[in-house]
Amino acid sequence: MSVSAGKRRRPLVVTVVITLSAIGALSTIGGGRFALRGAKMAAERGADVPPALVPELISGMVLSVIILLVAPFLWKGFRWAHVAFLVLLALNLLMILRAAIIGGFIATHVFFLGEPLLLIVLLLTPAARDYCTR
Repeated sequence: MSVSAGKRRRPLVVTVVITLSAIGALSTIGGGRFALRGAKMAAERGADVPPALVPELISGMVLSVIILLVAPFLWKGFRWAHVAFLVLLALNLLMILRAAIIGGFIATHVFFLGEPLLLIVLLLTPAARDYCTR
């Protein structure tokens, strides 16, 4: 069965990466909104809110929005989107690693570190690299 250049089949790994990234990005945006509200309420009541909390939440939410903006282009197989997604996942990994080091490693950090690592490995498979050639 021959597939023309315009009708390439998207590999399952690309679909999995985009789906998991979109779910993670949407949950980060939603959770970040609630965490920002909670930090504001805590500060209004005189609680001690760490000064780095708000910038970390906002940067995570911005990163998630960028992931959602790049995802459709990765879906279509654009090479720049493949590279951008790898960079965004690496930034996500660094943010999680920083939070884990500063906040002390707990069991959930292992899971949070594993997710971007897995997605990076999946994007580096030959099937994903060969698909992203536009």
